[in-house]
Amino acid sequence: MELIRKTVKAGDFKHLFKISHKGDIIVIYDGTWREWRVHPEGIVVRINGSFLLNALYPLYTGEDKHWWSHEKGIVIKKEDEFLLNGKSLLYKGSCDEWKLHEKGVVIRKKDKFSLNGEVWLYRGDYDEWQTFLLGIIVRKGNQFFINGNNLIYKGEYDEWSGHRHGIIVRKGNQFFLNGWVLVYEGEYDGWITQDEGIIIKKKDCLFLNGETLLYEGDFDEVQTSSLGLFIRKGNRFMLAPCK
Repeated sequence: MELIRKTVKAGDFKHLFKISHKGDIIVIYDGTWREWRVHPEGIVVRINGSFLLNALYPLYTGEDKHWWSHEKGIVIKKEDEFLLNGKSLLYKGSCDEWKLHEKGVVIRKKDKFSLNGEVWLYRGDYDEWQTFLLGIIVRKGNQFFINGNNLIYKGEYDEWSGHRHGIIVRKGNQFFLNGWVLVYEGEYDGWITQDEGIIIKKKDCLFLNGETLLYEGDFDEVQTSSLGLFIRKGNRFMLAPCK
């Protein structure tokens, strides 16, 4: 791996991330791959039947089709089982819908929501729902609730997305955290949430909260995590730190 500044420095991912700053680019991997996911410690790259953290450290080996990254590795879905790193059982049973959570999986059965089928989150009506740090965000009309009960925002919106600290609400060209803290106002070509706020795309530039330039240039995919902005350009995987 390498850290791109005026001087290129080589090292492992943790070391490069520790010495990096906003505006740096960490090249994590450049090579063949089958699938990839963002991970709390970099990326998981699937190469043939191996799932490798940062294309180096084995997490799991198998030909499973359904998998997602997780705080402690990867989650493999086999029929009605959700397995952490293909071994530790998170949940077994039926469900109508499920979504990943940093502590496992949120399971929905009709109007009942639970974490890993054990920790009760909410029962009741909803129009939409997303996971977040403390459980789930439930939308009912123009009202947004934490775990369906505690009101976090009520009002008009054009778009919304879950965020580690609640929700991001877009009204025209204004973006608000939980509907009242202004994060960004201005032009944009696209946007996604990130723990420090939002990533704003303007032409071929990606900005943190529309102000701090993190990346400039073309790319094929962009994903975010608590570490920053993960960018894929062809077979090259890079991180633009947000710290």
